[in-house]
Amino acid sequence: FMAYSPAFRWNWQNTLNYQTIIGEDHTVNVTVGAEYQYTNFYNFTGSGTAISDNFYRQRNLISGSYNNQFSGGGFSDRGFDSYFARFNYAYKGRYLASFTLRNDGISDPAPENRRGTFFGGSVGWRVSDEAFFNSELISDLKLRASYAEVGNTEIGTFAAIGGSSPVLGGAGAGIGYARVANAGLLWETSKKLNLGFDMTVGKINLSADYFTNNIDGLILSAPTIPSLGVPGNSINQNVGSMVNSGVEFRVATTVLKRGKFSWNTDFNFTWLRNEVTKLVA
Repeated sequence: FMAYSPAFRWNWQNTLNYQTIIGEDHTVNVTVGAEYQYTNFYNFTGSGTAISDNFYRQRNLISGSYNNQFSGGGFSDRGFDSYFARFNYAYKGRYLASFTLRNDGISDPAPENRRGTFFGGSVGWRVSDEAFFNSELISDLKLRASYAEVGNTEIGTFAAIGGSSPVLGGAGAGIGYARVANAGLLWETSKKLNLGFDMTVGKINLSADYFTNNIDGLILSAPTIPSLGVPGNSINQNVGSMVNSGVEFRVATTVLKRGKFSWNTDFNFTWLRNEVTKLVA
């Protein structure tokens, strides 16, 4: 068995960044950009049985060196483009804010559903820098929160597009109907919320997070009854929604540091709950 499976991809990114400090206390950073990507996959395989000598099995298949010759291959391509902007603001390093906006386009859905716009933002407050904060035990304390909307770009090559593919029949090679189109297939999106804090107590670094991820428009190759005559007895559909939620804790410290020797520990705990909240029959 021999296989040749190269992949070709080009990615082009352009960004423009502006940063300034206003009145010594206000830091502003603005970034805008665009990204374009195209990927091409193709493969070719060859196999056979009753190979005449082990040399051909280990080195390469050569014409006439084996019986029952088989070959196969495939081809697919996909692309996406994205336009995005990010705004960061900090006041004395104490109050932090960041906002993002992006518009993405992917080749897999139908043309009218290929673009999606997604927003994100985060805020942070370094409480330990406040004048009222006075603790000999806690040297650093930061509260943070973030929210982001994200689109899943890995939904399958031309997932919403129907079409034909090569088939072998009694009369020889031909073209057959291979997949049913679904022009109503929409983006699979995630809405992510995170609340947490970071704290340093002596030599111990602590962090805790609560998170939820609300996934809407889950895409699945949903089965259909054989009597409908759908190729493969399935069609790509937005089948429902799901929520992931949980908490995460982390404790890190340097137990011992002596000369060139150091002993660091890092413990984390995560509790996760998944729930399907909606499922299309």
